[in-house]
Amino acid sequence: MIDFYSLFSDKHLDFIRNFDLELIGKFKINTVPNILRVDVHAYQIILASILKGSVDAVVSAHEDRQLIYSRMLWLLPPLLLRNPKKLVSKRLEAFIQGDLDLCYDGLCSTDDNHFAIQKSPASIQKLAADKVFNGQYSKVMTVLMHQPSVASSEQKRIAMIKKHPPRSDKDDMDIYGLCPSIHAPDISEDIVYSTAMKPSKRGVAPGPNGDRAEFMQSALYNPFSSSLSATVLHYLTKHINLERNGLLSEEWYQISTFSTLIAQGPKLRPIGMGYSGRKLVSGVSLTASAKEIITNLAPFQLSSLISNGTESVVHLIRKLHELHGNTHVLFQLDVSNAFNSVSRFKGLLAIARHLPHLYTYILRTYRIKNKLWLDATDDQIRDHILSQEGSTQGEVDGGFYFNMAINEILKELN
Repeated sequence: MIDFYSLFSDKHLDFIRNFDLELIGKFKINTVPNILRVDVHAYQIILASILKGSVDAVVSAHEDRQLIYSRMLWLLPPLLLRNPKKLVSKRLEAFIQGDLDLCYDGLCSTDDNHFAIQKSPASIQKLAADKVFNGQYSKVMTVLMHQPSVASSEQKRIAMIKKHPPRSDKDDMDIYGLCPSIHAPDISEDIVYSTAMKPSKRGVAPGPNGDRAEFMQSALYNPFSSSLSATVLHYLTKHINLERNGLLSEEWYQISTFSTLIAQGPKLRPIGMGYSGRKLVSGVSLTASAKEIITNLAPFQLSSLISNGTESVVHLIRKLHELHGNTHVLFQLDVSNAFNSVSRFKGLLAIARHLPHLYTYILRTYRIKNKLWLDATDDQIRDHILSQEGSTQGEVDGGFYFNMAINEILKELN
């Protein structure tokens, strides 16, 4: 393990300490699709060292070390793994040697991070082929049949602001007046490993800092025979358990909830892409509490963590119609912009009452007015709006949070 806090010069520590993290949201960080095999060893050393440094800093209550290591963790993909691919090996080697100059050269540059706008038939077909390769079969036709929006960036921005309503002052005071934490039991390395390595058919797009689930999967591969993989898993699990108990810095919870946002199609539907590290913590937490979640939501809600939930609803409706179709009415309600409008305060109250093991982490990530980064006038630059109510964009716990927020209403109606 490397103590980067001691290795880096004061100049480089000051760069990390004072770096404006919002620049990572503003610039579209274009990272490589995956880490080459020859580079995995170096990346494992760096990642394990930073995770260990962050954990040790929290345990020893060393605030400056904690600041440095949490920022390093967030900045790893843009510093080391952005294009061009040929420079990744050199950046990893330089970082291990304590030299950041090569790593941040061109970091906030539209030349280094240029995104080609995919409009030609060939580029659209390639995107569809990528969806097939990733197992996202349902999205292939969406790509091929997609009708691009003709709205300007300002029109999209206005539409996204309308779809993300502000939080009232009273709700804000009530949220910050809630119990600050409820202890969450530690999660095992087995759950972290199985969740991190699980193939994903959705949510594979990188978040605002360019981090990808594939990066962590490369670092964790085969911990049973690789001591470095086992070390990464060990300190990753410790870091996740600290994060779940709200013991990391306030800044960490702010930056880890950054999401990129696009206004998709003619109807300008908001689609978010969140930080893969937060997706992992959320996924691990939901997996560990799966039985309790199902117990709380069933039988009135069958979408969260319930196998074949949609199919169960179809069979239930069919049976109810057979039994009561002549005397009863089936009523279907579709609430406009529901996910973005549900009360965060009521969702947090419901989770505190019924699923306390999930409360602290969700409180720390949902009481914040999260920043959503969407395209500005320049295609290569983003600007942000705020998500203040409803489920946060681009995260695996969004559907679950919505379910919990409306669960009491459904119980009363039934």
